[in-house]
Amino acid sequence: MGTTTVKQSKIVAVVTYCVALICLILGLFLPYNFENAVDTMLFSQLPAAVDALFKTELAAGEGFFHSAFTYTFPVKFFGLGENAIDFGAVLVLLYTLFTLGGIIALIPVFASKKESRTALKAASVIEILALLPLFVLVFVELEKLALGGFDSFVWIWGLWAAFGGTLLMLIVQCFAYKKGSGFIKFFLFLLSALAILLAVFPVTSIIPPLADLLDGKLGDIGLGLFGNEAGFTYLMVFFQTNFTEAFANMDALTIVMFIASIAAMVLVVLNAMLDMMGLGKLTSKALLICNIVRYALEVIAVAVMIVMSFVIENLTADAGLMLYVLAGIAFVQLVINIIRTCVYKPVKFAATETVVLSTKKEKKEKKEKNKPEKAKKEKPVKEEEPKAEVASETAAVAAAEKPAETDPLVYNVGPIYNGPTDEFINKLTNEEKIEFAKVFLERRTGNLPTIPNYEVGGNNSKFFASIFIYYGRIRGLVSDGLMNKFYEQGNIMN
Repeated sequence: MGTTTVKQSKIVAVVTYCVALICLILGLFLPYNFENAVDTMLFSQLPAAVDALFKTELAAGEGFFHSAFTYTFPVKFFGLGENAIDFGAVLVLLYTLFTLGGIIALIPVFASKKESRTALKAASVIEILALLPLFVLVFVELEKLALGGFDSFVWIWGLWAAFGGTLLMLIVQCFAYKKGSGFIKFFLFLLSALAILLAVFPVTSIIPPLADLLDGKLGDIGLGLFGNEAGFTYLMVFFQTNFTEAFANMDALTIVMFIASIAAMVLVVLNAMLDMMGLGKLTSKALLICNIVRYALEVIAVAVMIVMSFVIENLTADAGLMLYVLAGIAFVQLVINIIRTCVYKPVKFAATETVVLSTKKEKKEKKEKNKPEKAKKEKPVKEEEPKAEVASETAAVAAAEKPAETDPLVYNVGPIYNGPTDEFINKLTNEEKIEFAKVFLERRTGNLPTIPNYEVGGNNSKFFASIFIYYGRIRGLVSDGLMNKFYEQGNIMN
């Protein structure tokens, strides 16, 4: 959604990033079985993860780095190939690599200037990168919970601490820096998370009280997508099924249902991951359009599933409650993003980075001020008539301040500025107001096509930013006093 000018401070980014990094490191060292702490510590299983992926023997023997790998998740993509890839090992090694990168990223986070957005950008990138493999690992753990139930489930506390803590810090940053847009991003992610919990996994296993609450109240309607069937089985089919062989035994309508079901479940998980990533990204028109496309595809896939449930006669079960819940969630997300796109306005930040970039120019100007007046006069003047006109007007204004030497024919009484005014113009002296009006409001002097028009009483952050960007062109057109007021306004906006 559109926002007004936003001032950035790195304090929240630094604090939340440090907490997130602690959670990521904790995930590597926190065991899930304290009676056998060393072997159940993810850090001690890293050599075994490398062995599982590259068929090496780093974990052979006994000791700290010889623990068995417990996060194994073999996948044979699309049922092709003879050997399955240990996808769990890939995810664990990526998570470890991104955590190491997060430690290195502390340098730009702490070294960045207070007004710069570098700290927030670095923190968001590392948090998102680390959350991606953690998201899939947590998804696999939830699958084990759905299959085995709470009685036999082993909570891997390090994994949940790393994922939950980092995600929470990303959400805090989203609220702190994106305000209303951050709330909408969080709401969209919350809907996507609910879609996974309610439709992808069997709700009776993930949320047992819900099954008791609805027991006997839905008639023949099940609590899954079709009957009590959950959607994660279609994800397993997507990764491990040879579609050529599977389609050979299906009729056309069943193939459509099969493809729509797989596409819907893949989109549900993919949209949840993208919504999670969106918590750390600025909203743009392109991203909003992409959001509309991916949610529209999900709505279409779910709609096809619903239609096919009525068209295909030999289905083992009719459409369940969670299929309609999933359709509602996807439709609400689509409508929200359509509205966001229609009312979107770019986020405007105070021109802090531009002012920082102009520091060298400010120092150069200060040196020029300290030079003797004679040395300044000896510099050749290359500006043509517009600059000369402003110089003469500035000299006349300066002469008006000297009562004994003032020419009675020039500003004898002194011109009074009676033009439009706002908060910035009110800070100027009468002479500076006249000068500002001639140069920037009336644009009587100088060639300023690259400088945006100053809107009295409006948002002029781009105007003040352009003053410093085109400093060399502006400096010869204004007096020292007016330029100092520009500097003061730039510091206030920062």
